[in-house]
Amino acid sequence: MEATGTFEWSHRLNGKGAWAKAKVDRLVTGGKVAVVSGVITSSDLPGAKGKRFGITVQDIGHRDRLGYSWATTGTPVATKDLPKCVSSAPYEKVEKGTGDFPVTPRQPEL
Repeated sequence: MEATGTFEWSHRLNGKGAWAKAKVDRLVTGGKVAVVSGVITSSDLPGAKGKRFGITVQDIGHRDRLGYSWATTGTPVATKDLPKCVSSAPYEKVEKGTGDFPVTPRQPEL
């Protein structure tokens, strides 16, 4: 809950899609999987600024897998009142040569 910073994404298919930059508001890790959420500060997607979205990363090497909170709604704009740190299972592979996301598991004291 102390995560800070920004993150960006670009999601394109057949020449269509969008990009966004967000301010991190939550990050949680478990093993080699991380979920980060944030509020969009800039984007080329109309209506996206100010919306929260989440992205899941599964660190499996040079072709990591991703999931995102708008997987069932269509776009981050269509998502209503998303809580912090919510996303979908990491079901998509990143484009070859991109997306080598290192995930460092949190090591809580027991």
